[in-house]
Amino acid sequence: MGTAVIIGGGISGLSTAYYLSKVLNSSFKKVLLLEASPRLGGWIQTVRHEDGAKFELGPRSLRLPEPNRDATPLHMVNDIGKTDDIIALTASQPRYIYSNGLLHLMSTKLFKVNTLLGKRLISYIWKEGFTKPNPESLGSDESVHSFISRRFGPEVAEYIIDPFLRGIYAGDSRKLGVKGCFPNLLELEQQHGSISVGTGRRILKAMRRPHALNVDPILQKASNERWNVWSLKNGLQQLTEDLADLVGHNTEIHLTTPCKGIAFEGDKVKVYYGETSVEADHVFSAVYAKSLAPLLGNQHTLLKDKLSSIPAVSVAVVNLEYPASTTDIRGFGHLVPSSEPSNVLGIVYDSSIFPQHDGKNFTRYTCMMGGEWFEELFGHPDSVDPEHILQLAIDAMKDQLGLEAKPSRTLVTIQKECIPQYRVGHTDLVDNMFEYIKDNSLPLSLVGSSYRGVGINDCVHYAKQEVDRVQHIKAKEHQNG
Repeated sequence: MGTAVIIGGGISGLSTAYYLSKVLNSSFKKVLLLEASPRLGGWIQTVRHEDGAKFELGPRSLRLPEPNRDATPLHMVNDIGKTDDIIALTASQPRYIYSNGLLHLMSTKLFKVNTLLGKRLISYIWKEGFTKPNPESLGSDESVHSFISRRFGPEVAEYIIDPFLRGIYAGDSRKLGVKGCFPNLLELEQQHGSISVGTGRRILKAMRRPHALNVDPILQKASNERWNVWSLKNGLQQLTEDLADLVGHNTEIHLTTPCKGIAFEGDKVKVYYGETSVEADHVFSAVYAKSLAPLLGNQHTLLKDKLSSIPAVSVAVVNLEYPASTTDIRGFGHLVPSSEPSNVLGIVYDSSIFPQHDGKNFTRYTCMMGGEWFEELFGHPDSVDPEHILQLAIDAMKDQLGLEAKPSRTLVTIQKECIPQYRVGHTDLVDNMFEYIKDNSLPLSLVGSSYRGVGINDCVHYAKQEVDRVQHIKAKEHQNG
């Protein structure tokens, strides 16, 4: 039994520490976590005001996990014993697309004319069902915009998928790859020749399948109450705070301590930090891929080059609070297609989702700007004037939501390189990196949003998966003596 080192104390690093704590003494005797900043939590950060208002500077809600996953934030909250602190949105809130000066409701009614597309949704589904795959490109990666245009038509790609990806990745659908962003859609086309046909078959198969008898109670509760999204009473940062408190009992945590380098020496790895170093048996990197690359020094240049090739975008996050009842619009929020002449990616109607986080008689919104277009619109993130960003956000609130009142409280945050971009070829690139690590028997695990999913659910799931993989290797080594 030896030492494990975790580089990075965001949700992926904390999740890794959490799952390592469950196998401590069977795989590792000691766990160190190195975090460059003075706080844990990474992009998850909640600003709490004295009147009870909460501003989220990063992720603000979590979706229910995929049913086949046993490692999720929801399970963590349950394990920690904080399920009473969960606040859930139990009804589906309207979502909008802002285009041509209007908010268009994104209705899921198949036979109702969509005001944005000008047709019934069923017509696009019908078309897709009879669109044959291109045998030459079947299963290969292509841009999401190209894939959706080919399957459903350019209008769906332009006005539905384009803003959707701006909301998730703050990215350009013409650059993002379908294999990395929507692997399930690619799989449906491969296996069934059609997304709509494949989806229908899967639904029928699920209906015929016997219901599982041993469903996790917390997931059953969420399903019974029809949770749409959820958070915690003290904001999403409560999740990382609770995790930090829990893992702090058996993890040696170093804040304001960036890792300065790692050097592989046989089956060990020397980790340099502060004015010292430690010999580790395994390193879990939970930082952005491009941040890990220089830590490798002159070793494994092929892996280093691949890590450096994963881009990330910056986002301006503007939290705004207005006097209550300044607008009648209710919903989750709206997104803006890239074809619109707007600085805005989207606006979240925070008070409609979690009114529990409001101050007295105030309404909260969050305006997101930049992403793939950040430097084109605002210049380099280090030189942006926050006052300029704030005014642009206030103007957007006025133009897009009709909010004439002056905001009572605001906060501008520039989140630099916060969302990795899964561009065309990303999945093959990541597969090659993992194969390289395996082929060279490197005591290194890659976790975090740079690789197989940018969502918090993904980060937690793959952290657990890597801990399980390493534990299996250690157990095998122990058996072989």
